[in-house]
Amino acid sequence: QKLKEIKRGTLYKRGRGENVFGRRNWKQRLFVLDALQLRYFEVLSTSPTLQVLRKGTVLVSEMKKVEAMETPSDFQKKMIEPAFFRILTINLNLEVAVDTSLE
Repeated sequence: QKLKEIKRGTLYKRGRGENVFGRRNWKQRLFVLDALQLRYFEVLSTSPTLQVLRKGTVLVSEMKKVEAMETPSDFQKKMIEPAFFRILTINLNLEVAVDTSLE
């Protein structure tokens, strides 16, 4: 049974720095939040149909804390009303940015 989506949209997720150079770049991702999980995807194509690749899933049950963050000095994306959050889980810490003007 498919759960009802609470929110769907675009966010920027900070990379974990696991590439050769250890950079933690901000990547744009499509996200879908439902009662059980936050899933995020890389958009491969929008034409003629939306094609995505799932990049990660965070279970709500594994979230320990969601906290607001100050604007990171390395964030260079254009947003009207950015909000930054750190999602702390059992196994992973995610840093994300969303544009609250798109509500």
